[in-house]
Amino acid sequence: MKYEYGPTFGKIVAGKPLVVSTILQNDFNIQANATYFIEVLDKKGLVESLQSKVVDISNRAPFEILVSWTPNVLGSHTITGFIWLMNNNNTAISLAPKTSINVDVQQELTVKTYTLCADGCDFSDFQKAIDRLHKLENRILVEDGNYELFRPIRVWSHTNLEFSANAKITYLGPENTTVFYGNQVSDIEIVNAQITAIARSGMKAFSFTSSTGINISGGQVTLIKGEESAGLYCRDCKNVAIVGLRISNASRLVDIGTISQTNDNKSSAIWILNGNYESSSIEGIKVNYSNDVHIIGNRVSNTSDNAIDIGHNSHSIVMNNRVENGGVPHGSGIHTDSSIRADIFGNVLKVTGGQGITVYRASEINIINNTITNAGSVGVAIISADEPSSNINVRYNYIIDSFDSWIYVSANQKNIELSDNIFH
Repeated sequence: MKYEYGPTFGKIVAGKPLVVSTILQNDFNIQANATYFIEVLDKKGLVESLQSKVVDISNRAPFEILVSWTPNVLGSHTITGFIWLMNNNNTAISLAPKTSINVDVQQELTVKTYTLCADGCDFSDFQKAIDRLHKLENRILVEDGNYELFRPIRVWSHTNLEFSANAKITYLGPENTTVFYGNQVSDIEIVNAQITAIARSGMKAFSFTSSTGINISGGQVTLIKGEESAGLYCRDCKNVAIVGLRISNASRLVDIGTISQTNDNKSSAIWILNGNYESSSIEGIKVNYSNDVHIIGNRVSNTSDNAIDIGHNSHSIVMNNRVENGGVPHGSGIHTDSSIRADIFGNVLKVTGGQGITVYRASEINIINNTITNAGSVGVAIISADEPSSNINVRYNYIIDSFDSWIYVSANQKNIELSDNIFH
């Protein structure tokens, strides 16, 4: 049994419910119910809350449980999860090591909202509003309207920017520039931004470097392919959450990594959840050289290179995504170049230019319960002979109508398990 915490959904403030997401996956050949416990300890180590849920672990596919806790005491807390199974002698057996996260509960701030529009609001200029209001206690609400921007907008730490349903940006600035950008910033929240930048090539909608706490939720971005265009671009960023965003037409729809192009621990805690990513001239979702990467519940379609690329990462979860026409004409649905510890669970891949899932000079990769249909080459490829992969588990997958082999394992691979897969 393996499990880990997801992001905490919501502000960690006293009196407000906090939801903690936990992903579980059964590695044992058992059919049973188990009890999942979540324990909250205060800064003195005393139990403040203990909750339990009975969960069915008979399904080998990963699943998510949500536990809510309302903090009432300020300060640091430790949230710990553990899972037990009762045996025939009514003895509790631990199925996995305990996993803990630390959170800091703060007093809720009173947030004041300032409006931005063409006329009659608190502000009419994006840059001036952000320059004045980038504080935790301020929120900028962009009222309905069409906004033409001719220069990049710099965001500062603690910028909170929310767009009304019919607030739309058309960006007409110079080529190879960015609509919103930040360097060495923290605690950025952008909600429901609708951005169109199709006048020139090489545009980026959001670009951040050496930053932490980047939260972008909702909204839609439309660019044009060519040069280094990207919906979201991050280098050396930590604690990045992209939720429910739709991006279409870019060289890379999402491009996250490190400045050094090595895994130097400067890019970590990346969450890309429940988005829609369509039409790229290179990769769709590319997160490389990063640690603790989670790509969950997204739709990725019509990419010319790999639809989802987790190359050179350490500890990735790629789960419950739907890929269609990924890597066409060349590329894979999911590619793992030099990855260490990746769980690829429950994805549906339909039509890929090359392999459905490629394991290349990678280690500790679990490919479980995926459906791969009409791969342009091999359903699952484990390669290469010169730079072999190791400790690869391929189990309970459905592989249908691959152009070549359902599964291909080249020479010199180490410790490969193939079991309980279904082929048509």
